[in-house]
Amino acid sequence: VFSRLTFDPSADVAPCWSPDGKWIAYSSEKLGRATVFRMPVDGSRAEEVLVDSTSAGPGQLWSDHWSPDGRFLVVDYNGGAADEARFDLRLVPMGGTFPAKTIPFLETKFHETHAVVSPDSRWVAYTSNESGRADIYVQSFPTPGSKWKISEHGGDQACWRGDGRELYFLGFDRAIMVVDVTTGEKFDAGVPRKLFAVRTGDPDPDGARAFYVPAADGQKFLVCMNGAETGSTPLFIRTNWRRMLETDARPSP
Repeated sequence: VFSRLTFDPSADVAPCWSPDGKWIAYSSEKLGRATVFRMPVDGSRAEEVLVDSTSAGPGQLWSDHWSPDGRFLVVDYNGGAADEARFDLRLVPMGGTFPAKTIPFLETKFHETHAVVSPDSRWVAYTSNESGRADIYVQSFPTPGSKWKISEHGGDQACWRGDGRELYFLGFDRAIMVVDVTTGEKFDAGVPRKLFAVRTGDPDPDGARAFYVPAADGQKFLVCMNGAETGSTPLFIRTNWRRMLETDARPSP
């Protein structure tokens, strides 16, 4: 049974579950530019705006991930027309009143996006072009500091296993990669290895995320497949087929 959550004609995108499963945070342009809302899953209350527009400035906000401890919503911040080529990461505090002011997390000359917080809420994985291409990094959370580069040949769309012992990401050859990691007070990461190829869309740090999602135990993956590459058999219509038969029936010279 499908239950529609939003009804505004504007596009509502980038949904994020709250840790207790009672809320969905998402981005919408219904106020003229992308900002972040939340709605109870049971529809018992009206949606509410999460971000104070004065704290966001002229830019747009796209929801990324609700930290498992429930304290923060991580969002991508785009500075607007003056800086449309760069995204930064900001935090929306979830424990007070709304609309809330955003807290800068990573604001650099580079492009940071598609963040996801570790199950213990101590680390955040995200995509950055700091190396000159899109790669996966891990940084301490909610205060930035120690940082690790995870991918070796580029990547996007990081996801954690439910126990925080593996980190997945989508390679630019459209393969799901996995890295053994250690979380807690200290972080450590192994060497990325390929799990399997997928027929998703091409990963794009500026575009949509969630082309896939792992089960909590990492044993199954739900993948959004590219419809043009699903392997279905196409249907062809052959015209002028009588002439083709006549030609095929002629003896070879």
